[in-house]
This record gives sequence, structure tokens and C-alpha cells, in this order.
Amino acid sequence: MNLEKFGSSDIYFSSEGQFDMSDIIFALKSKKTNLSLKLESCVKQDNRGVFFFSSAKQALDMLELRAEEINRLITELQLTGSYDYIIADFDFYLDNDFIRTLKKFHSIVIIGTGSESSNNKIFRLYNSLLIKESAEDSPLLDRMSLLYNQFSSKTNKSITGLEMKSIGGIPRFDHATDRQVVEKIATMAVLDSIC
Repeated sequence: MNLEKFGSSDIYFSSEGQFDMSDIIFALKSKKTNLSLKLESCVKQDNRGVFFFSSAKQALDMLELRAEEINRLITELQLTGSYDYIIADFDFYLDNDFIRTLKKFHSIVIIGTGSESSNNKIFRLYNSLLIKESAEDSPLLDRMSLLYNQFSSKTNKSITGLEMKSIGGIPRFDHATDRQVVEKIATMAVLDSIC
């Protein structure tokens, strides 16, 4: 489930169907629709067995999605019992609403590249979460793992000094399409350690 403001699952997965995240957002806002039925009619299944929601018709629709609605959406998906895993891709924030959303997840994976700027951002995020945890009783760090993407041992470095589990790295796949990259990643054992 891609919940980034400008993200799209359609780059990686494809299936027939006319509904998308705009329809889900409308259902969440109206509160009159049976949300579980709407989700069932909007979900698509890729030929590899992955269930997903198509991106909103307009990226601006995603800006209308509030934290309490995201929480309701995740809760509804969990209650269906239809999915082995619910994976959500978010823009990361440190506000209280977003922290409440993160608490719904069993595992939280932070993605970095191992570049100096990426490592610096993750280090700053980690320290901010340490402060937030102690001030607001928001334990999240024990559920967080670090995954390196497009990692090269020649140009990138692992972060040191963080008490966060590293689950490995995904190499750079030159000359591969986004869908080919997804297929290659799906075969890697690195994903098994997330669960």
C-alpha cells in the first residue's frame, strides 16, 4: 500500500480494475460507505499474487488523507484477515499522529542507501526518535530495522553507532526496469528477516 504523497504502486504491479486510492479516500471521508466492502472492490491483485491499490487519480487527493483516516484504513485491512502481511510505504514524519500510525505496525523498516547524506538523515531520525520515546512513551525503535537499497561496498558505508538492527542490503541493479528490480528483490533472503 503506497501512502506516499506522490508515490504509486502501479509502477511495480498491474491488474485490471477501475477503482483506486481516490475512491478509498472518498469512502474514508464520507463515513457513510461500508469501508470493508469498498476496500474489497478497490483492491487489485498482480499476477504474482501481490494485492495492491492503484494510485490516486490526482496526487493532490493524497494530501486529503489524514492520520486518523490512515489509521482507520490500516485497522480495517487488519480486521479482514485476508492478508498475510500489510506493507505500507510512507513519507516519514515525527508528529504525534504519524507516531500513532507507526504503532500499528509489527515491523518498521527504514530504507537508506549508505551514502553520507542518507546515513546522516537516518542518524538524525534515530536521535529524534530516542528523544520522542523518552518524552512521550512512544516505543518504536525496538521494532525498527535498517535496510540498505542500491548499496555498493565501493561507494557506500553502513551506519555505526545506532542500536538498530540492520537486515542487509539490496545491490544496485543496473539496466533493470522497476518491475525487474522488484522481481529480483522478491527472490532475495534479505526480506525474510523483516517478519
